Amino acid sequence: ATVVAMSGAMTLLSDDLLHVSQSRMALAKAFNPVTGRAAIPLDLLDNQIPENLYLHVSKKWANPSALPNWHVLALCNWKDWKREREFDLLDVLKEDDMYALVPEKHAVGSTKHHDYKIHIFEFWSQSYQRIEYNTTRNKGMSVTLKSGGIPAHSAGIYSVRVSPAEDDGVQFVGSNIHFTTGFEVVGLKQGA
Repeated sequence: ATVVAMSGAMTLLSDDLLHVSQSRMALAKAFNPVTGRAAIPLDLLDNQIPENLYLHVSKKWANPSALPNWHVLALCNWKDWKREREFDLLDVLKEDDMYALVPEKHAVGSTKHHDYKIHIFEFWSQSYQRIEYNTTRNKGMSVTLKSGGIPAHSAGIYSVRVSPAEDDGVQFVGSNIHFTTGFEVVGLKQGA
């Protein structure tokens, strides 16, 4: 189901919907509407069957979310046993993602450390991780997403969002409504 959702293509529900279980209907609802954008296999040349699928969700899409751009990563386990996966988020999070958040801090000649929070929400387990990252102190170091155990022939779907460390406002980190954990958001207003 994860790979089908990450493909961004049309899905077809051909079962008699009156006889589909509630859990199966919830699964079908989580993948609709489709994104219309195909994920990029990041390890196409390394594995016979890609295990890392990447989707950059943008406000520029035809059906934009109210949220700032974010990243969706599917880590697949095609093995016959449960296994832990690790992924270096800097393979998809470029420093430009962080600089775009607070451009005035990154002026030419600036020596200030730039602290960020990387929010990671896993769709299936609804689990949350936060990684603190500094663009100066941590330069050249990996920022590792640790999946925990992914069951055999299954996958984890992770939404990744970056925010400035000093940002105390509302931060949407994820939901269990749509697999992108944010595509369904049409408005977000900071409270008073």
